[in-house]
Amino acid sequence: LVTFIGAAALAIPLLRLRGPMFTLASIAFAEVLRRVAMVWRDLTAGAEGLTIPFVPGWQNLTFTTKIPYYYIFLILAAGSVYIVHRLYYSATGHHLRAIASDEEAAQALGINTQKTQLIALFWSAGITGLLGVFYTQYVYMIEPEWAFSSALFCLQPALNGIIGGLGTVWGPVIGSVLMTPLGEYLRSYLGALQQGLNFFVYGLVLIGVVMVLPGGIVSPLLSLFKRWTPSKAPASDQGGKVR
Repeated sequence: LVTFIGAAALAIPLLRLRGPMFTLASIAFAEVLRRVAMVWRDLTAGAEGLTIPFVPGWQNLTFTTKIPYYYIFLILAAGSVYIVHRLYYSATGHHLRAIASDEEAAQALGINTQKTQLIALFWSAGITGLLGVFYTQYVYMIEPEWAFSSALFCLQPALNGIIGGLGTVWGPVIGSVLMTPLGEYLRSYLGALQQGLNFFVYGLVLIGVVMVLPGGIVSPLLSLFKRWTPSKAPASDQGGKVR
């Protein structure tokens, strides 16, 4: 509910912006919320954050082992991909791709661009809020630096989409599966050798993938899939003429 309210408040000024300005304004909005959370100690306890009481049970989504968390997050991930898949192939998904290609042309075709973008914003906020609630129960705390982290919730999802393949259903999934373990591995092994070395190597990997595969990792996979998938021949009448 809070994420929907935040999305509604965010939509009023931000949907008037286009391109990079929309992205920059979204990051600025998150930074403003982080500063408010740091100052409003009566509600958030400031930089110390709030601790979730450890009371095991399904009603509190708190468990003594990590196995239930694994299956819960697996179900949530599968549900998120299913929702995105249905949205991608719906009328709203076609409208979103048309807006991404040329917003003015989409408006000329009669597409309500603001309504379509608002639907996408609400779906994004709802899924993010739902996953955030369960992750908070997993780590047993919530604090401003983590909850409003630009690197975690703004930059990393964008990089996952760019590396995996923008405008696709499975691109961000593939990007997350590959880049998140890579980032953690580099941070654990290279970060101890030299401060900042892990970010340098991570950046080189990103640049290399973007240069070699501009359409993302999913682009060659889609090409292979289309190559190996037999195309349907057009239907013909008894005389052999194409209908």
